[in-house]
Amino acid sequence: MISFIYSLFWPVYDQAKAKQLLGLAHSRLKLQISKHSNKTQAAMREVAVALQAGHCSVALTKARYLGKDEDHLCALEIVIGFVDQMQRLLPSLANSNCPEGSVEVVSTVVWSAAYLNVPELMELRKQLQLNLGEAMMSKMISDEEMTSNRNVVRLLDATLPTDAHCQSMLNFVSNKFETPLCPCRCGSCPIAEALHPPPTYDATV
Repeated sequence: MISFIYSLFWPVYDQAKAKQLLGLAHSRLKLQISKHSNKTQAAMREVAVALQAGHCSVALTKARYLGKDEDHLCALEIVIGFVDQMQRLLPSLANSNCPEGSVEVVSTVVWSAAYLNVPELMELRKQLQLNLGEAMMSKMISDEEMTSNRNVVRLLDATLPTDAHCQSMLNFVSNKFETPLCPCRCGSCPIAEALHPPPTYDATV
C-alpha cells in the first residue's frame, strides 16, 4: 500500500512497462499499416476511375490526397521498424543514459508520437522522461537538434505533396491500371497543366 502511494506521487522509470508499451505500439502500428494499405489501394482505384471517365480535375485532386496517404503509410513502416529496434535498445537506456547510436531511434519514436494515433507511444514518452530527464525529452519532442529521422519528419509533414509527387502518383496509377493520363486529350486540362507546366523565362538581361 505504501509503495503504491509512493508511486503515485514519486513515479519511477519502469523498463518492463516501457517494453510492454512498445509491444502494444507495434501491434497498433501494424494494424494501422494494414488499414492505410487498403485505403491507398482504394484511393488508387478512385483515381483510375476518374481518369477513365475523363474527370481530370477530380483525378488530380484525388492524386494529391493519395500522395499524402502514401507518405503516411511509408512513415508508419519506418516508425514500426524503429519501435522494434527500441525494444532491443531498452537495456542500454538504463540509468538516464541514451547512447549516441540510439539517439535517432529514440528521438524518432518520441517525436512521431504526436503525429500518429498510437496512445501507447504518448504513454511511453512519460516513462522515458522519468529515465532520460525532462530536458532531453523536450529536445526530442520538439526535434530541436534535428535528431529524428529526416524521412519520417518529411513524410509526416502536414502540407500536401508537391506537384512532382502528384505527377509521380498519376504516372503510377496510369501504368498500374493501364489508363491514359489525359483521356480527354485536350492538352489544356488540369492534368496536362500539372504534367507539362508552362515554361518560365528569365526577364533579366
